[in-house]
Amino acid sequence: MKRKPKGTQSHGLPPEVTPEQVISYLATISKPASIREIAHGLELKHGGRRFLPRIVQQLKSKGEIEEVHDRYRLAGSRHPKQKVPAKETVQAEQPVPAKPRPQPSHDPNLIAGRVVAHREG
Repeated sequence: MKRKPKGTQSHGLPPEVTPEQVISYLATISKPASIREIAHGLELKHGGRRFLPRIVQQLKSKGEIEEVHDRYRLAGSRHPKQKVPAKETVQAEQPVPAKPRPQPSHDPNLIAGRVVAHREG
């Protein structure tokens, strides 16, 4: 009597997660998400978490999602840029004055700088 592998579908992925679930989750969030955040958002158990990177790579190779600094979002989705008012309506802001630096002392035996030390030498 042959046994079927436990918890796998015909395409080798566990029943806990599908590419469609990953895409629908990414469609609901506003920022790119890491694999860990996707797994948490989908409330995946151990088996689903193990196969999630494989699913993400498949979707990435198909061009359905894109990677941005080890985070993933739907391909072609851009965050809306904030509108910049026209030049006529922009009011000139007064620059914030910098804090005055303390005046160095005029003692020739002093050197300005910073000491960096480590307790082990």
